[in-house]
Amino acid sequence: CCAISKSSASLMMERIVGLNVQAVLDLCASFLNLVTTDQEADIEALGKLKIFEGVKAYPVRVKCATLIWHAAQTALLRSGETVSTENS
Repeated sequence: CCAISKSSASLMMERIVGLNVQAVLDLCASFLNLVTTDQEADIEALGKLKIFEGVKAYPVRVKCATLIWHAAQTALLRSGETVSTENS
């Protein structure tokens, strides 16, 4: 497991503790938007997670940063499905 995955997961866990399901899903969407698009992200909601913004310049590393976020979304929305960082 790479350092980017570990740090992304660690910061995600710090940020989601105590949030309700919808708030976690909103945060997941904001983070995925931050690292995969040029659209404006909700920086206030992301806090320390903003540090990952530069990852979008390195497509191979985007998967590292987003894996845990895709897993969280899948766990909350589609229990039992396989998690993937590939576009469907």
